[in-house]
Amino acid sequence: TNGVIIITTRNARREMPATVEYSGYVSASTWLKTPDFLKADDLRQLYKDGWTFSGANDKDYGASTDWLSEISRTAISHNHNLSVMGGGAHSTYTANLTYNDYQGTIIGTGRSNLRARAMVSQYLLDDKLKLSAEIMASESNGKTGFSPTYVYRQACIQNPTQPIKDENGDWV
Repeated sequence: TNGVIIITTRNARREMPATVEYSGYVSASTWLKTPDFLKADDLRQLYKDGWTFSGANDKDYGASTDWLSEISRTAISHNHNLSVMGGGAHSTYTANLTYNDYQGTIIGTGRSNLRARAMVSQYLLDDKLKLSAEIMASESNGKTGFSPTYVYRQACIQNPTQPIKDENGDWV
């Protein structure tokens, strides 16, 4: 869902019967490839081989955690579009409603959008005058209260032997 979106709009014609159209799709996104970091058992073997570390890898905390798996997901997204259009001898109308919800691959990220558009045209004075009115509204909601880049960075540098929760079930 991170590609180019081409929007083509169809307009109502005069003497057009009322037409209702729906289109929608569902998509899934995931990481194609992730960095190959040391697993907890690999780090434990390095400790046994006499390696010493400082910082996050200073000791074995006893767990086996794949931090990138803990912060990521297969993101499911969906898009829906509903259109109504038609026209009479002296008027046309079109209304569109679009909703999409995009999940991010990092848990807690994504966005949703709701857009509405309505247009009506009236032909007067033997088609010498056309009056048109259009209204549009849009609402977008981002679902990120944090920096996904920072969360990804932290997952990349965490000690794989560090647990996510302590023995009481509280976050570490």
